[in-house]
Amino acid sequence: MDGTPVLDIKPYIPESIPQSEILLANWL
Repeated sequence: MDGTPVLDIKPYIPESIPQSEILLANWL
């Protein structure tokens, strides 16, 4: 439930918006 990994992923893969959402669900 940490926002650190999400913030790191967002800028890392800005083009992969759908992938970011999947990773978010995994982190949560």
